[in-house]
Amino acid sequence: MVENGITRSSTTEGSGSGLAGLGERVRLLGGSFSSGRMPDGSFQVKATLPWQPAPPPISSNSVADDAPPARPVSGQMARLPMALVQAAGLATVVGLMGAALTFLPLPSRAAMIDIGMADGALRRALGVSEPIAELAVAAHEPPRPEGSRCWYFYAGYDITADPVRVVRYCLVGERIADKRLITVHMGRER
Repeated sequence: MVENGITRSSTTEGSGSGLAGLGERVRLLGGSFSSGRMPDGSFQVKATLPWQPAPPPISSNSVADDAPPARPVSGQMARLPMALVQAAGLATVVGLMGAALTFLPLPSRAAMIDIGMADGALRRALGVSEPIAELAVAAHEPPRPEGSRCWYFYAGYDITADPVRVVRYCLVGERIADKRLITVHMGRER
Protein backbone atom coordinates (compact mmCIF):
# COMPACT_ATOMS: atom_id res chain seq x y z
CA MET A 1 0.00 0.00 0.00
CA VAL A 2 1.29 3.45 -0.88
CA GLU A 3 -0.07 6.71 0.52
CA ASN A 4 1.18 10.20 -0.13
CA GLY A 5 0.38 13.30 1.86
CA ILE A 6 -2.31 15.80 1.08
CA THR A 7 -1.86 17.41 -2.33
CA ARG A 8 -3.37 20.32 -4.19
CA SER A 9 -5.61 19.13 -7.01
CA SER A 10 -3.82 18.92 -10.33
CA THR A 11 -5.08 21.07 -13.19
CA THR A 12 -5.22 17.95 -15.36
CA GLU A 13 -6.76 14.68 -14.36
CA GLY A 14 -4.64 12.48 -16.65
CA SER A 15 -5.90 9.65 -18.82
CA GLY A 16 -6.55 7.22 -15.98
CA SER A 17 -4.89 4.42 -17.94
CA GLY A 18 -2.02 4.08 -15.49
CA LEU A 19 -4.07 3.10 -12.46
CA ALA A 20 -6.60 1.22 -14.62
CA GLY A 21 -3.79 -0.86 -16.14
CA LEU A 22 -2.29 -1.44 -12.73
CA GLY A 23 -5.67 -2.67 -11.46
CA GLU A 24 -6.09 -5.02 -14.43
CA ARG A 25 -2.70 -6.63 -13.81
CA VAL A 26 -3.39 -7.10 -10.12
CA ARG A 27 -6.81 -8.67 -10.81
CA LEU A 28 -5.29 -10.99 -13.49
CA LEU A 29 -3.09 -12.37 -10.74
CA GLY A 30 -6.14 -12.97 -8.52
CA GLY A 31 -5.51 -9.93 -6.33
CA SER A 32 -7.53 -6.91 -5.31
CA PHE A 33 -6.82 -3.28 -6.18
CA SER A 34 -8.18 0.06 -5.07
CA SER A 35 -7.10 3.66 -5.43
CA GLY A 36 -8.59 7.00 -4.59
CA ARG A 37 -8.65 10.11 -2.48
CA MET A 38 -8.85 9.55 1.27
CA PRO A 39 -11.10 11.61 3.62
CA ASP A 40 -8.08 13.63 4.81
CA GLY A 41 -7.24 14.67 1.21
CA SER A 42 -4.34 12.25 0.68
CA PHE A 43 -4.31 9.67 -2.13
CA GLN A 44 -4.03 5.91 -1.55
CA VAL A 45 -3.10 3.07 -3.91
CA LYS A 46 -3.64 -0.41 -2.44
CA ALA A 47 -2.84 -3.71 -4.16
CA THR A 48 -3.11 -7.13 -2.55
CA LEU A 49 -1.75 -10.23 -4.29
CA PRO A 50 -2.46 -13.83 -3.20
CA TRP A 51 0.31 -16.26 -2.36
CA GLN A 52 -1.43 -19.00 -4.35
CA PRO A 53 -2.25 -18.35 -8.01
CA ALA A 54 -5.84 -17.93 -9.12
CA PRO A 55 -7.14 -20.81 -11.26
CA PRO A 56 -6.95 -20.00 -14.97
CA PRO A 57 -10.25 -19.29 -16.75
CA ILE A 58 -11.68 -22.32 -18.54
CA SER A 59 -12.56 -21.82 -22.18
CA SER A 60 -14.82 -24.25 -24.04
CA ASN A 61 -12.61 -24.17 -27.14
CA SER A 62 -9.22 -24.09 -25.43
CA VAL A 63 -8.48 -27.79 -26.01
CA ALA A 64 -9.62 -29.72 -29.04
CA ASP A 65 -11.68 -32.87 -28.35
CA ASP A 66 -9.28 -35.07 -30.30
CA ALA A 67 -6.11 -33.67 -28.70
CA PRO A 68 -3.99 -36.13 -26.72
CA PRO A 69 -4.17 -35.74 -22.94
CA ALA A 70 -1.62 -33.39 -21.47
CA ARG A 71 1.38 -34.94 -19.79
CA PRO A 72 0.99 -34.50 -16.03
CA VAL A 73 3.50 -32.16 -14.42
CA SER A 74 4.13 -32.44 -10.72
CA GLY A 75 6.02 -30.72 -7.94
CA GLN A 76 7.88 -27.48 -8.35
CA MET A 77 7.76 -27.58 -12.16
CA ALA A 78 3.97 -27.27 -12.02
CA ARG A 79 4.22 -24.09 -9.93
CA LEU A 80 7.12 -22.44 -11.78
CA PRO A 81 5.15 -20.77 -14.63
CA MET A 82 2.65 -19.22 -12.23
CA ALA A 83 5.45 -18.09 -9.91
CA LEU A 84 7.11 -16.35 -12.86
CA VAL A 85 3.83 -14.67 -13.82
CA GLN A 86 3.31 -13.52 -10.23
CA ALA A 87 6.86 -12.20 -10.01
CA ALA A 88 6.44 -10.28 -13.28
CA GLY A 89 3.10 -8.89 -12.09
CA LEU A 90 4.54 -7.84 -8.76
CA ALA A 91 7.49 -6.16 -10.49
CA THR A 92 5.02 -4.28 -12.70
CA VAL A 93 2.95 -3.16 -9.70
CA VAL A 94 6.04 -1.98 -7.80
CA GLY A 95 7.38 -0.20 -10.89
CA LEU A 96 4.11 1.62 -11.54
CA MET A 97 3.79 2.63 -7.90
CA GLY A 98 7.35 3.93 -7.95
CA ALA A 99 6.66 5.89 -11.14
CA ALA A 100 3.51 7.37 -9.60
CA LEU A 101 5.45 8.53 -6.55
CA THR A 102 8.24 9.97 -8.70
CA PHE A 103 5.89 12.27 -10.60
CA LEU A 104 3.84 13.69 -7.73
CA PRO A 105 3.19 17.35 -8.35
CA LEU A 106 5.39 19.93 -6.64
CA PRO A 107 2.61 21.95 -4.94
CA SER A 108 2.05 19.21 -2.35
CA ARG A 109 5.52 19.89 -0.96
CA ALA A 110 5.39 23.65 -1.56
CA ALA A 111 2.18 23.94 0.47
CA MET A 112 4.12 22.95 3.59
CA ILE A 113 6.46 25.96 3.26
CA ASP A 114 5.23 29.24 4.71
CA ILE A 115 6.38 32.71 5.69
CA GLY A 116 8.66 32.79 8.72
CA MET A 117 10.18 29.34 8.15
CA ALA A 118 13.94 28.91 7.91
CA ASP A 119 15.59 28.56 4.52
CA GLY A 120 16.71 25.04 5.47
CA ALA A 121 13.07 23.88 5.43
CA LEU A 122 12.70 25.30 1.93
CA ARG A 123 15.88 23.58 0.76
CA ARG A 124 14.85 20.22 2.28
CA ALA A 125 11.34 20.31 0.79
CA LEU A 126 12.06 21.69 -2.68
CA GLY A 127 15.80 21.54 -3.33
CA VAL A 128 17.50 24.43 -5.11
CA SER A 129 15.93 27.31 -7.01
CA GLU A 130 15.01 26.65 -10.65
CA PRO A 131 16.66 29.32 -12.86
CA ILE A 132 14.33 28.56 -15.78
CA ALA A 133 11.32 29.27 -13.52
CA GLU A 134 12.86 32.61 -12.58
CA LEU A 135 13.34 33.49 -16.25
CA ALA A 136 9.73 32.56 -17.04
CA VAL A 137 8.35 35.19 -14.63
CA ALA A 138 11.18 37.77 -14.72
CA ALA A 139 9.21 40.51 -16.52
CA HIS A 140 5.95 39.79 -14.68
CA GLU A 141 6.80 39.33 -11.02
CA PRO A 142 5.81 41.81 -8.31
CA PRO A 143 8.58 43.75 -6.53
CA ARG A 144 10.81 41.77 -4.23
CA PRO A 145 11.02 42.65 -0.54
CA GLU A 146 13.97 44.99 0.11
CA GLY A 147 17.23 43.17 0.79
CA SER A 148 15.83 39.75 -0.14
CA ARG A 149 17.07 36.90 -2.27
CA CYS A 150 14.39 34.85 -4.00
CA TRP A 151 14.01 31.21 -5.03
CA TYR A 152 11.69 30.08 -7.81
CA PHE A 153 9.91 26.77 -8.40
CA TYR A 154 7.37 25.64 -10.98
CA ALA A 155 3.96 25.04 -9.39
CA GLY A 156 3.19 21.69 -10.99
CA TYR A 157 4.99 19.43 -13.37
CA ASP A 158 3.92 20.70 -16.79
CA ILE A 159 6.34 23.53 -17.53
CA THR A 160 4.97 23.80 -21.09
CA ALA A 161 1.47 24.72 -19.88
CA ASP A 162 -0.06 28.10 -20.55
CA PRO A 163 -0.35 29.89 -18.21
CA VAL A 164 2.92 29.17 -16.42
CA ARG A 165 2.63 29.10 -12.62
CA VAL A 166 5.71 29.70 -10.49
CA VAL A 167 5.98 29.91 -6.70
CA ARG A 168 8.46 32.56 -5.54
CA TYR A 169 9.96 32.45 -2.05
CA CYS A 170 11.91 35.53 -0.95
CA LEU A 171 14.23 35.25 2.02
CA VAL A 172 15.47 38.07 4.22
CA GLY A 173 18.40 36.75 6.20
CA GLU A 174 17.66 33.08 6.91
CA ARG A 175 13.84 33.34 7.00
CA ILE A 176 11.15 33.29 4.34
CA ALA A 177 9.67 36.80 4.17
CA ASP A 178 7.43 36.50 1.10
CA LYS A 179 5.68 33.66 -0.75
CA ARG A 180 3.86 34.35 -4.02
CA LEU A 181 2.20 32.33 -6.76
CA ILE A 182 2.99 34.14 -10.01
CA THR A 183 0.89 33.30 -13.06
CA VAL A 184 2.13 34.34 -16.51
CA HIS A 185 0.18 33.86 -19.72
CA MET A 186 2.77 32.99 -22.35
CA GLY A 187 0.42 33.15 -25.35
CA ARG A 188 1.33 29.65 -26.52
CA GLU A 189 -1.03 27.61 -28.64
CA ARG A 190 -1.54 24.00 -27.69
